[in-house]
Order: sequence, then C-alpha cells, then structure tokens
Amino acid sequence: MKLLIVDDEPLVVEDIIRITDWKRINIDSIATAPNVEAAKRILTEDPIDIVLCDIEMPQVIGLELLRWVKANLPETEIVILTCHAQFSYAQTALRLGGFDYLLKPADEASLLRTVMAAEGKIAQRRHMAERSRQGTLWELH
Repeated sequence: MKLLIVDDEPLVVEDIIRITDWKRINIDSIATAPNVEAAKRILTEDPIDIVLCDIEMPQVIGLELLRWVKANLPETEIVILTCHAQFSYAQTALRLGGFDYLLKPADEASLLRTVMAAEGKIAQRRHMAERSRQGTLWELH
C-alpha cells in the first residue's frame, strides 16, 4: 500500500517517516507533500491508499483536501493528524468521510493502529469488489 504524508512542517514529516518500519505493516512507499496543492498533484499522478494530513497549513487547510479526495478518489482513506484538539475540526473531518483524527505528536502505537485499521478497511472493500465481480462473471456464464 502507498502512504502520503501532507504537512507543511518538514520535521514532522521526517518524524512520521522515521517513527517505525512502515514496510512491516504493508506500506511499500511513502510520498510527501508540503501543502494541499502538491498533495493533489501526487494523488492525480499516482494512486495513494492512505493519506496522513495536517489540518492547519498555509493557503488551504487539510479539510479541503479531505473534501477533494472524497469527491475524486473515494477509495483513498484520509487520517487527519493535527495538533489542534478542537472538537469542531474532528467532527467536520469525520462528517466529510475522514477515517480517523489523531493528535500530534502521535506515538508509534497510535499511528500503526490507525494505519493498519485503514489498510483493513481498504482490503475489505477490495475483497468485496472482487467477490462482486466474480459473482457477476459467474452469472454471465
């Protein structure tokens, strides 16, 4: 699976990358973006499975990326990762279809648990789509 980290703070991005061995939980590649526009470019060029996105960034906030992803790439799961513990942010993120809302600095266990849960949801969705496709093929033959 592919992970995209969207955060305007390079040190935060580095910390997330270094916090664990991502390959051991099936993350094969990690891309990074310093803002929402760069994230959109990456997402349109290469399918990404899971996005970790900060909320507060210059120009466009992470919730706008969440809106855009859910409208254009509904299979992608987004985890909001922020230092803002405002209930309204969390509520909006979940209402828009965000997978989870984690507070910075997120510890390794929280990040792993959340990313693995998102992977599970994606795998289940793919499995169901495959079963549906196989059922359709069965009916045709």
